[in-house]
Amino acid sequence: MSEGPIRRGDLVSASGVGAMTITRSGTSVIVAGLDHWFKEGESFCAENSENEFCIRDLRLEMRLGVSHFRLPPSKDGGRRIPVLRFPEWHFCPFCRMLMQSSTLGTGRVQCPECSPAGTALRRRSYMEQVPIVAVCSKGHLQDFPWREWVHRSASVRCTKKMRLTKSGGFGLAAQRITCECGENRSLQGVLGGADESDSNLSKALTAPALSSDRTGSPEKFLCQGKKPWLGSFGRGEHCTEPLRASLRTSSNIYFPNTPSSLYLPEQQSARQFFSELVATWNAVGASTVAEIASAIGADPVEALRAQYGAELNEITDLDLRRALAFAGNLQDNDPIDFWRQSMRGKEFTTLSSCTMYPSKSVRDDDDTPSFLVIDPTDLDEYGIHLRTRFARVNLVPKLRETRVLSGFSRVTSGGTAPRDEQKRLMWAKTVKDWLPAYVALGEGFFVQFDSAAIEEWKQSQKSAIAQRLAVLLRNGAFAKTRQSVDVKNAAQFVMMHTFAHIVMNRLVYECGYQTAALRERLYCSPDGKELGVLIYTAAGDSDGTMGGLVRMGMADRLPLVIQRALEGAQWCSSDPVCRDVGGRNGQGPSSCNLAACHSCAMVPETACEEFNRLLDRGLLVGNPDEPNLGFFPNNIL
Repeated sequence: MSEGPIRRGDLVSASGVGAMTITRSGTSVIVAGLDHWFKEGESFCAENSENEFCIRDLRLEMRLGVSHFRLPPSKDGGRRIPVLRFPEWHFCPFCRMLMQSSTLGTGRVQCPECSPAGTALRRRSYMEQVPIVAVCSKGHLQDFPWREWVHRSASVRCTKKMRLTKSGGFGLAAQRITCECGENRSLQGVLGGADESDSNLSKALTAPALSSDRTGSPEKFLCQGKKPWLGSFGRGEHCTEPLRASLRTSSNIYFPNTPSSLYLPEQQSARQFFSELVATWNAVGASTVAEIASAIGADPVEALRAQYGAELNEITDLDLRRALAFAGNLQDNDPIDFWRQSMRGKEFTTLSSCTMYPSKSVRDDDDTPSFLVIDPTDLDEYGIHLRTRFARVNLVPKLRETRVLSGFSRVTSGGTAPRDEQKRLMWAKTVKDWLPAYVALGEGFFVQFDSAAIEEWKQSQKSAIAQRLAVLLRNGAFAKTRQSVDVKNAAQFVMMHTFAHIVMNRLVYECGYQTAALRERLYCSPDGKELGVLIYTAAGDSDGTMGGLVRMGMADRLPLVIQRALEGAQWCSSDPVCRDVGGRNGQGPSSCNLAACHSCAMVPETACEEFNRLLDRGLLVGNPDEPNLGFFPNNIL
């Protein structure tokens, strides 16, 4: 099989473990599990030693319960990431015969009918991989059940040849499976389902069997728990989820779970204090126990003592609480204090600081590494209109972001499986104490919204906002978010999120950035008063090192960028459909958007923290019939 390069950053995102990709020869493959990324017993991140693959981020390590992170191998270093051929089923473009081949095979598969072995060939026919696979919401993946589908039964005894024929029509309705036993069936209606708890594929094989034996016994075809990216270790396990058919190039095949963090000034000093505690913390899996205890309102320190009394015997309660607070797992009685101690809360506190970091004296010291540089600005220089809506604008000339692949899901982003189960999907044997990660250096600017202006806006438009958000509440939009947005803070979160998107889209025209090179980082406290957005670039290439985004955040550029972005948000090229349909029933992923579509407010999914959910231009700039509905009414700038 021919080789194909995958960027290290992609191996921690869209092309991570369990993801499907295409090689240079056009073969569809799936990235193998973490067991095969490094040699067994290979040592990394030992004390007082440096390793090019070792990445340390204390906050994320304690949050995810690992001892370190590893940079994916590269071909230049003499290491390769193994892949397996998937799907296994192939069809011949000439005779249309369907045939199954091993995932461990190499080279292109030849059709046995068009290229019979031992005969003089006048032509050679290579088979192509089938366009459909089957997935479930717990992350499992398998070949489409061709025999079961054509025989309309979950248990099939027929082993005769099948063919994937095609008529002159379009789409799956024009493709039909035929079996030499006489059965045939179109692929029409095989995709999708009424909701996430069912699928057309499982329902079609739940009805009484209609195969050649005509038994008529009721059956149900569920997921078989297969994990082909783990090779022979992923042959199957018990799973009760419905099996869903999907095109192998569809975006719902793979959703990576990629938590990330910004390097903060306190991490270096914290590492010295927690050097011994971290090893014990990760060894006993304390982060999971602390999260469960916090979720049910119990004292996480008492829960840790009860679970790991011997291991934590020499660690004081004070040190445990400091570690819990640092990792963001300490649930305080005051949710605001808890948020400020969490990962996002600490980042917000640092980014919104009115003091320069690092100081000029430290910056001038070449021997002191700096992974975060913050330049506060004078808000008065940004004009009266921005000053009435924003509390602070800070420039971030330098930042370091650590992105970790902690698991993945299929069918829907986030998935139904807990984080530990998603992590377990990446390992064939024992789950190790490391995860793949990637470090990106970038730049950006931070905007903090004025809490008093937001409260005044919410009170003045209380009934109109409530009526508009009712659609998102009905669609369960906030239950699908990553950040567990409180409904009482929904208005400001949706407004802020939409603001970030339209500004990113505008920056593409103003300074030539690719949209996929920009990212957002959203901050919203439980009371909705500490609200901010970091727009930054951390693509790992020249886009993140040239200083252009910091320049656009300065007082002589940012007001004009925001003004043009708000002007563009007042009308979408898909209006009035975008505004009317979205405001009535919702639109976009899981119907979690209002007046927002790909023509106005959506960005590439890699740039958005919420997978393009919770967007509405109405809460940002208002509607023609409600001009004062938005936080920026009548294009306030």
